[in-house]
Amino acid sequence: MRTRKRLLALFFAALLVVPAGGVVAGASAYVSVSGVTVTPEQPAPNDLVTVRATVQNLGSSSSPLTVEKVVLERTNGIDVASEKDLGTLSPGATIEVPLTTSFGNPGTKRLRVNVYGEDENGENVRVNYPVVVQVTDDDPQLDITAPNAVANADTTATVTVSNGLPEDVRNLEVTLDAGGVTVEEPRKVRAALASGQTTDFDFTVNAAAPGDHTLNATLTYTTADGTRRSVDRQATVEFESLRDDVVVAADATNAGKSIAVHVTNRGNAPVTNVTVSALAPDAAFSTAFVETVAPRSTKTVVVNATTIEGDATATVRASYDIGERSAASETTADVSANPATLTLTGLNVEEEDGKLHVTGSASNLGLAAANSVVVSVIPAKGVEPAYPGREYFVGTVPASDFVTFDVYARVDANATSIPLRVTYLADGHERTETVEAPIEGATASTPPDESTDSEGGGWLVPALVGLVVVALVGAAVALAWRNSRGSE
Repeated sequence: MRTRKRLLALFFAALLVVPAGGVVAGASAYVSVSGVTVTPEQPAPNDLVTVRATVQNLGSSSSPLTVEKVVLERTNGIDVASEKDLGTLSPGATIEVPLTTSFGNPGTKRLRVNVYGEDENGENVRVNYPVVVQVTDDDPQLDITAPNAVANADTTATVTVSNGLPEDVRNLEVTLDAGGVTVEEPRKVRAALASGQTTDFDFTVNAAAPGDHTLNATLTYTTADGTRRSVDRQATVEFESLRDDVVVAADATNAGKSIAVHVTNRGNAPVTNVTVSALAPDAAFSTAFVETVAPRSTKTVVVNATTIEGDATATVRASYDIGERSAASETTADVSANPATLTLTGLNVEEEDGKLHVTGSASNLGLAAANSVVVSVIPAKGVEPAYPGREYFVGTVPASDFVTFDVYARVDANATSIPLRVTYLADGHERTETVEAPIEGATASTPPDESTDSEGGGWLVPALVGLVVVALVGAAVALAWRNSRGSE
């Protein structure tokens, strides 16, 4: 009867062990392996993988179990991880054993957890449990590009990260390094990258010598289940020798008072901190700045003449930085002041109320406006300014334009012309021009006497003569009438 009960106990103990994957050896200790987990669930190649197993000495055991070792092995018997001397388990006690390893290649990894122990009678106990680990090669993809790479000059290298995973990734960190290449700020971060999205990480690199250099990029990120992963990529980039070829062209604008400067970079590296200046005798120019001129591109700036006298040939210079050195390029440009230049044209002289009325145009022959223009009669022998227009305020005469004026003068019989003066401001400088207005056939009037009214004395003498003539004629008529009365 006792033998039958013992056989039934062994039978039920076997039922408890077999579903858990354990195989029991030993008559007095019954062992099971359960609760096996794999972290992360889908590791990538070279990720640390932890297989965690719970080993229990069943409560139905009549003997404690000494756990000698727990081994994670391949199905071919090769061990990949193990833990030894784990202590003694009394009946009903458990122990959790972590076994950590990694796999270099993707694929399905079929493993076993083997538990090796001994009961109190010295009998060996062995239990195994099958484990499957799926190693996937699903990582965000990396791509490294560095177009137009030039040695001894800053070049932009771009690491492109594409998230082809079905879930978002977060806490992205990209690092870049290379032998013989200096990387400015070699670490870049992003908070997250959604599934199906792409982002770029730009790095400034500078190779010490031309030739091929290998750039190494590493992406570290956190998966949706909290696993921290890394993926590496390499790319070989050819760095060309630095070629400095900057050409400066210039031409005058704004009526010759400004210079348009064209800076063309025909080299293979950006030029930076470009300063454009001009120098000429009797002239001063402003300075223009350009931050960067990319390879195979042109930037245009204008430098203005702040002061200039006459015509001149200016030396135009563009200084710049390229790579780790400074350089300059020069050209020339012809400049001209072309200031406002006034003369009086279309002069006409007519007699008006005993005075001569002079009309005409203040004509600007220059390429800049003339300001504060005044036309006046110059007192001279036989000529005096007269009311109501001794002078005429013209104001501003635009470039290549004219404004009419009119002035008055009194002249004597010996005067042949009326001297006129035009004063104006050109580029802030006062200038004067004198012109003679010919009288030609205009009727002259007598200049005013010092004792007479300067505005009305011109007709005094003729009026007196007329009065005398009228008086004489009247006296003759009266005498004749008297004689005729006496003869009667």
